[in-house]
Amino acid sequence: SPGYLLHVEDAAAGGILANIEGTAAGGDVILSLWNNGDSNSDTNLLIQAIQANGRYGGDITFGRENASAWSTASNADGFIAFSPVLNNSLTEAMRINSSGYVGIGTDNPGRPFVINSAQNVVASLESTDAHVYLCLMDNTSTLNSSQRIGVTGDDMHFWTDSTERMRIDSAGDVTFAGTVTGTTFI
Repeated sequence: SPGYLLHVEDAAAGGILANIEGTAAGGDVILSLWNNGDSNSDTNLLIQAIQANGRYGGDITFGRENASAWSTASNADGFIAFSPVLNNSLTEAMRINSSGYVGIGTDNPGRPFVINSAQNVVASLESTDAHVYLCLMDNTSTLNSSQRIGVTGDDMHFWTDSTERMRIDSAGDVTFAGTVTGTTFI
């Protein structure tokens, strides 16, 4: 007997339990989750992964920012939070707020991308070829890869206007635009 308004159960291993398919050319397929309750309450909509033993695998939460201010559509700001389970504890790991800001390790990112971690190394950019670059640009930069900080092997290099300007090699020697300064630089 179902314990919910909609209960889909299949005893077979694996397989698709539900399929929502749109057949109109160019049309969207939408799965809507609705809560028609009190618009000013702090109510979230959840997608949860739950094992047969009742343990959570994680959830995706569609929530409200400033729930008490949801009395008008102009105040109805929401967020999406991703919460995996670690050591049997459901913990929010990433949030996208109503401004489109992404926070990893924080539920209140104040900038477009924020990583908050107790780790000393909070991000790693890895390439599967011989080079990796972090490109930096503003609205007056001419090319999206002309200003960059990069690594080749154990050497670090700095580029401006699509030209390498400085390199620090694995021995600590510094080269400025082709001129080696030697090991007694600093």
